[in-house]
Amino acid sequence: MNTNKVKDPIIVFISSKCDGKYREMRKRLSKLINDSPLMNSICYEEEGSRSVKSEEFYVNHVKVL
Repeated sequence: MNTNKVKDPIIVFISSKCDGKYREMRKRLSKLINDSPLMNSICYEEEGSRSVKSEEFYVNHVKVL
């Protein structure tokens, strides 16, 4: 991961609906995004346990920004 990130990088959500046969592609895409100094990726299932649904999780991240 690039440590020279801009102050407010673009957050890119990677949908878990593309899991299954696309799991490896999603991992590679996440790495490419996170290696960019301009972006960070967010994958719901990689964020740890929580009591909110995925849609609420994403909306909360958008509201914070």
